[in-house]
Formats: sequence, structure tokens, C-alpha cells
Amino acid sequence: MKKIHALVMACILLMALMSCKKDSPQENLPEANSANCTDQVISKIEPKEARDTFISRCSKRTDIISPTKNPKNWLEFNR
Repeated sequence: MKKIHALVMACILLMALMSCKKDSPQENLPEANSANCTDQVISKIEPKEARDTFISRCSKRTDIISPTKNPKNWLEFNR
């Protein structure tokens, strides 16, 4: 019974250690704004995982789309 408990504890410890990353690609990334979301800035970001994270943040920005001034009701559009 003690061997089973030791084995379970070792597995839990191993899973906990495997889930920790030493260097996160999200550290030291520039802010995602219109000035930084250009090809020149994106191409300088290394490693690839950090670049992908930054590109994802750039694509989720809300400052690039302005609200519609006169929104249409699509249910009444063809009348």
C-alpha cells in the first residue's frame, strides 16, 4: 500500500513539474497597438511562440475597428 501511495505522489509531482515552463513567451512582449503591430516589429520578436502570441494579441485589438455610425437592421434590409 505504501508503494502505491509513493507511486501516486511521484506521478503527481512529475505532472506538476512537467506543466511548468521555464521561460514564458508572453514575458517582455510589446503592447499590442497600431504602432507595434507592424511587420517590422513582429519580425524582430523571437522565439516563434512569442511572435505567435503577439500576433494573436494584435488581431484581438479593439482600437482598429470603429463603431458603425448608422447600423442597419438586417431583418428590415430588403423592404
